[in-house]
Amino acid sequence: MRGLALAVLAAALATAALWFVAPYPRFLLAELAVLVIAVLSLTLLSGVAGMLSLASAAFMGVGGYGVLILLTMLDLPLIVCIPLTLLLGWCIGWGIGLVAVRVSGLSLAIATFGFVEIFQVFTKEGGDFAGDGYGLVVPRLLLPGVGPLTRTMIGYACVFSAIVVVVLAGTLTRSRIGRAWHAIKDHPVAAEMQGVHLSVMRARAFATAGALATFAGILQALLLGITNPNLYTADASIGHVAMMAVGGTSGSIAGAVLGPALLFLLPESADLGRYRELFYGAALLATLVLAPRGLAGAWDFAVARLAARTWRRR
Repeated sequence: MRGLALAVLAAALATAALWFVAPYPRFLLAELAVLVIAVLSLTLLSGVAGMLSLASAAFMGVGGYGVLILLTMLDLPLIVCIPLTLLLGWCIGWGIGLVAVRVSGLSLAIATFGFVEIFQVFTKEGGDFAGDGYGLVVPRLLLPGVGPLTRTMIGYACVFSAIVVVVLAGTLTRSRIGRAWHAIKDHPVAAEMQGVHLSVMRARAFATAGALATFAGILQALLLGITNPNLYTADASIGHVAMMAVGGTSGSIAGAVLGPALLFLLPESADLGRYRELFYGAALLATLVLAPRGLAGAWDFAVARLAARTWRRR
């Protein structure tokens, strides 16, 4: 509870600071916050639990389409739609996690890639539920006692949520569950001999990652005001994996922030235009060659070297 209180306090202070930021940079920070949550889901699943997934974009689509279907077709309040959509993402992730017990490595990545393709079929051929292939539009949202939910308020909610999720994810990796995920990644046989139930822990990792990516999709749909099949393609999933690789592949929570910041925020703020893809590829290639463990791994290595030099001088 203490960690949650500190996370909420830090998130509230950081969100309040956005009041002094211009509208467009504030919108970019909100988009960055959504990407951080999506990449963090991959960091927990791949970097901590050791299972590579290419389904992050599909889970975001579950969040975006799920919350809007509940809002527009069932006319449920937003405060009910969000938990129901998160539960759906959790259940789908749990189901994929049970399948992941039988496959691993490249086979698992291909299996999760299949989920992206299946979801693409739904978005394009799902009829009224998917907006006849064009997507869905967020209806006018009202908060009891506040009034209409504006785009600015949603941007604040994105940043607030991302900070809370990052802090809680760091706590999770140091918990008993996080240590079990590390164990099944590094030494699955030894972990099982120590009493770790591999199938349950892998399913739990997939379910947690699925719920996080679903949450990112909910925030993205509310922030953009629409869902669209083009938002949830295989390219989007590969982009999330690239951001994780640049940020840090060893399960670093800081890497889930650094990767999106470099590959999304820097090109957007620098207005690279048609050179954005060139920067994207060059940054990815340079990071993988010069810092195979990502930016967070390079930072940890530099700090360790500096500490060792300081110790020798003493």
